Amino acid sequence: MGDGQHSTSRVRLQQDPMEGKIEKLPCELLVAILSYLSVKEAAKTCLVSRNWRYLWQYTSGCLEIYDRDRSTTDPDVQYKFVKLVNQVLKLHQGSTLDQLRIGFCFRGSIFTFDHWVKFAIQKEVKVFELDLAAGWQLFVGFRYYYFPDINTLSSGDKFSRFCSNLKSLRLVNIGVKDETIRYFLTNCPCLEQVCVSFSKCLQSLRVPGPFPSLKSMEISLCNNVKGIEVNASNLESFTYIGPDILVPFQNVPQLSELTLGDCYCYSFIFKADEHTSYSSKLRKLKLILPPQAVGKSTITSTYPDNFPRLDNLRELELDIKLGAGESLVFFTFFTKACPLLSRFTARIGYKFVSNESIANQCHRESSARLCTRFVHKHLKEVKLIGFTGGRSDYKLALHLLEIGRCSLNNIILQPTFYYYKGKSLALFHKQSKRLERKLPPRVKLILIPSSS
Repeated sequence: MGDGQHSTSRVRLQQDPMEGKIEKLPCELLVAILSYLSVKEAAKTCLVSRNWRYLWQYTSGCLEIYDRDRSTTDPDVQYKFVKLVNQVLKLHQGSTLDQLRIGFCFRGSIFTFDHWVKFAIQKEVKVFELDLAAGWQLFVGFRYYYFPDINTLSSGDKFSRFCSNLKSLRLVNIGVKDETIRYFLTNCPCLEQVCVSFSKCLQSLRVPGPFPSLKSMEISLCNNVKGIEVNASNLESFTYIGPDILVPFQNVPQLSELTLGDCYCYSFIFKADEHTSYSSKLRKLKLILPPQAVGKSTITSTYPDNFPRLDNLRELELDIKLGAGESLVFFTFFTKACPLLSRFTARIGYKFVSNESIANQCHRESSARLCTRFVHKHLKEVKLIGFTGGRSDYKLALHLLEIGRCSLNNIILQPTFYYYKGKSLALFHKQSKRLERKLPPRVKLILIPSSS
């Protein structure tokens, strides 16, 4: 029986007309096929046969080399990673490359990355991403790499073609000057996305526009910036995380997604008159609240007269860090400011605070609940990330349930216990069940695993 099976297999293989035909395809066609893979995936095909050994080196797809492991703070590990990148770039023989993405946590002082930038230019990449803070939330102690002088780079036909093709530029933990970003914006007609994060050199960025291709822009953690001027007729998404500065939006009729953080986030909430020219157009908003904004919110028990008008907002995400016992009810004021809000997400992190503050919050919290006693007609989903079952987030969940009692479909709870080590998983489940008993029949409670 075994011999019969082997015989049948041999006959089937002999009769398969496609067997081995891929080996006879022209190399140019095979390279074109492999270019739909990332370079890392394409490189694995060198094991298929001897003829495929070098094909991946000629692909034109996405070359992504990232190390998000914090162990790269070790100089030896960093050296090995930089050496790996240099080897891969040297091996690539294709004339062009669609995407080049490189990232690791740079803490060494012996490296320069000008040749990586020049490689991107030589390959005329459409997407260039260089992230020298990969895997880290805090940037303390990082070494700094300064982007090459734009006047030095801009000579030659290759740079001109690079600018003509470039669609996305992301630079993190890199000293890039105002004039460099302005040059790319002015000379790259297809540029759709720009991100500059943690640059000490950025100070006053003017985007005079109208730059019809620019759709997404991020300026974050550039603490020396003094001003930004944005004039982009088709800009849809903008992120600014940094000090409270003047950010005039002169011509952004398509702006619908906004992310704000640090002191400028405080300005958006408590100086709403400065933001009325664009706030009412937004459909998606994320606020990463600084401690002073959270602190002021806990002493504000009445609906502020000067509160942002968000008449078209559908999705709201709040990133909040507060002390145990501090009230979150202030943030339900946003539901009143957003009559069309469909999705409310709060990402909650706790820091230590003395228990004396807990009792002092009770009266102000009750007053704030009275100010937002209304029925929201469009709120469909509430998601609380970092829900512990403690007093603050449980009261927030109850109040949002009351506000959305006629429209809510889902309440999603996701625990994180990194900041709130004194509370156990048992409290989370106890309060979740307690909340579930209060739900109307159509509202579903969804529990998802801890994100920590």
